[in-house]
Amino acid sequence: TEAIRNKEMTAYFQPKVELRKGRITSMEALARWISPTLGFVSPADFIPVAERAGLIREIDNRYPHTRDFSRGEFNCKLLNKF
Repeated sequence: TEAIRNKEMTAYFQPKVELRKGRITSMEALARWISPTLGFVSPADFIPVAERAGLIREIDNRYPHTRDFSRGEFNCKLLNKF
């Protein structure tokens, strides 16, 4: 909870690409934690701990904009122009 409270967590957005057509079809939100004392903490380490501690919803609620990406509501047409 301290990492959440101290705003050490952030979301990175990774495009999902349809290789046959070479276009972005959606975006995936990836939680990242960069601790001032531990440095980069792998999601493989902190996600299971957060799940067991019942903190996943708190992380998700901290970054409500990520839900739009994970539900596929993000319009990728603009990104495909590049």
